[in-house]
Amino acid sequence: MKNKSIITFCTLLFCLSALLYSNNTLAQEHGIYELVNNQIVQKSNNRNDFYNLSKKLHPTHYFENNTLKNKYGEGAPVRISLKGTNGFSLLNQQNSNYNGVKLITITLKNESDLNTPLDLSNTQGFPQLQYIYIKCLFSCTASQIERFVKNPNDSIRIFYTSVRPS
Repeated sequence: MKNKSIITFCTLLFCLSALLYSNNTLAQEHGIYELVNNQIVQKSNNRNDFYNLSKKLHPTHYFENNTLKNKYGEGAPVRISLKGTNGFSLLNQQNSNYNGVKLITITLKNESDLNTPLDLSNTQGFPQLQYIYIKCLFSCTASQIERFVKNPNDSIRIFYTSVRPS
């Protein structure tokens, strides 16, 4: 009798663990893709700098609705995070505080955000900008991102991912 309850408990524990793991993986990123000459590139040998900037802690300014909401770290920011599409005017402004920004992360909440294109033709306020990282909180495709990014610059690499928040 005691063995049956232990087996039942272990089976239940295994099922709960499997369920929690599957829900957790749905909440994680399912791949970071790069647009290169209108082609999707999933793996590249020279992504170390991008991953360092996007995944590790660096001085960052967080914007929402075109307003600075929070700062992380000391000194001038290396990253800027834009929540939604309302902060795109920031890209066209001259601000010496942002001369060292190398990465701009844009979080799109829903598909309608793709209707406000990101125009990269006038980004002289960010002379060190190397990467744009677009995080879609919905399933997005390469063709949607290609239509979203207008006037891409050869010196700025475009990455995107679909993230499903838990």
